[in-house]
Amino acid sequence: MANNKEEADPRKQMIRELIGNRDVLSRVVRGVLESRFLKHRGLLMQLLELRAEENPNRLALVFENAGLYPDERLTYARLYANSMRLAKGLKNQGFKKGDKLALIMRNHPEYVFALAAC
Repeated sequence: MANNKEEADPRKQMIRELIGNRDVLSRVVRGVLESRFLKHRGLLMQLLELRAEENPNRLALVFENAGLYPDERLTYARLYANSMRLAKGLKNQGFKKGDKLALIMRNHPEYVFALAAC
């Protein structure tokens, strides 16, 4: 049985609900399979590489931190470099083309790095 601390953690509850709900999982998988996403694998990374070569210091993304912390400003060079570093790390962990990876997290720069790396 989960302790009170685990039950109070909304992230853990969200993951439990997602994994435990076959209907939700089925809809997510069906949505991905029916989309054009799988036909355009690698497109995001190719665009990032192109932008990083053309304008490495140009601002690519700004993550607003609701005033709690300074906003994070990412240039194309940093976005590409961090994505490549994560892709290399995934490869070193044994991931290869065609493998599946699930990522559940809040809106952070690391999400964009992971999306591009995959």
